[in-house]
Amino acid sequence: MKTSKFLKCGEIYCRDELRRAFGIQDATLNNGIFKPHGHDSVWLFVTENKTPDRTPYKDRLSQNDLYMEGQTRGRTDSLITEHRSRGL
Repeated sequence: MKTSKFLKCGEIYCRDELRRAFGIQDATLNNGIFKPHGHDSVWLFVTENKTPDRTPYKDRLSQNDLYMEGQTRGRTDSLITEHRSRGL
């Protein structure tokens, strides 16, 4: 299932809305990169201006291009770099 079929382009969704809408109970939803079980999708949570208690990743959206740093441990980087070959 592609999550994008259930979302509106250009809308902003917070984690709590997505958690409720898709019945997500997995705590890894709190990460910046998340693959919901049973979905052929990867969710990216990007915050340009982060609060001081967050890791200061440098993320930004410039027109249609998203620039984001990978997570410190790199466990989810392959979800981004291999998304096409994985059909995500």
